Amino acid sequence: MKDKLVYTYEEALEEEKELEGKIRAELDSLGKPELMAVVKDYAAVHSIRLTIAVYEGK
Repeated sequence: MKDKLVYTYEEALEEEKELEGKIRAELDSLGKPELMAVVKDYAAVHSIRLTIAVYEGK
């Protein structure tokens, strides 16, 4: 997503779906599919921190 500055909601959802598939495949290949929950938790926390930073103007 870093290559493009503006996304439609649908484009962002599609890219998120592709990325999730790649991460899931990598975790499966490592034999650790249970780590997907950790990845999703981290993504949620990062999203909240980013939102707060933008809101605060940092």
